Amino acid sequence: MATDIEILSKAKMYMEKLASGVDPISGNLAPEDDVINQLKLSRCFTYVAGVLQSVIDNGGKVEKTAKSKKLPFYLPLEVRDDFRFSDNPIPVSNLAERINSLIDTDTMSEIKYRSITSWLISVGILEEIVDSNGKTKKVPTKNGNTVGITSQQRTEMYGVYYVTVYNRAAQKFILDNIDTITDVNNSRYGQRENAGQPWSEEHDECLRDLYLKDVSISEIAVTLKRSNNSIRERLKKFGLLDNNETT
Repeated sequence: MATDIEILSKAKMYMEKLASGVDPISGNLAPEDDVINQLKLSRCFTYVAGVLQSVIDNGGKVEKTAKSKKLPFYLPLEVRDDFRFSDNPIPVSNLAERINSLIDTDTMSEIKYRSITSWLISVGILEEIVDSNGKTKKVPTKNGNTVGITSQQRTEMYGVYYVTVYNRAAQKFILDNIDTITDVNNSRYGQRENAGQPWSEEHDECLRDLYLKDVSISEIAVTLKRSNNSIRERLKKFGLLDNNETT
């Protein structure tokens, strides 16, 4: 029975012959118009032969390459003018998608739409309310309406619902403040060193102090490098936040 190395070596030989335009079975040169003589295929055969040689050199084992860590989100100045504004109001998720289309998401982390809404809440543009069904919703304040953020009523097969949308002016407002939002995004999703860690007395004291100074939960979460839910649960433990509160 052939060993793995022998099988790999034979497969490599086939790839090398195909790359040279040779029929690996008969050993004859293939006609010039044969599909294996296409340049793209020839390059592919050469590449595969190189991969097989690397596996052979490694004793027949495929090395696992470490997944490279993506860079933190950043929107370069030179691409901001390429942002595609929508003349029709769009949801924040679509707004985030349009921003992310300007970066290389293979090498850079995306901006999360929740980072945008968290920042808008922290500056009084959005607010969180609890509807009659007990669900938390983010809706625009009067300042939000001024900026160009509104709630639209929509209908689907299950009934009527409301969605918060951003007109062209609101989209520009987000883009104009993207650097500040970037800080929130990268802190929330890239630097939560304290997530899952025990609370220290110093952090508990800081938590109470910031909350009593009317600092928003999202901003406290950024400061203490924890999730919003973690901050809420800790506040509830100290009796500073009722179970129905979502501030």
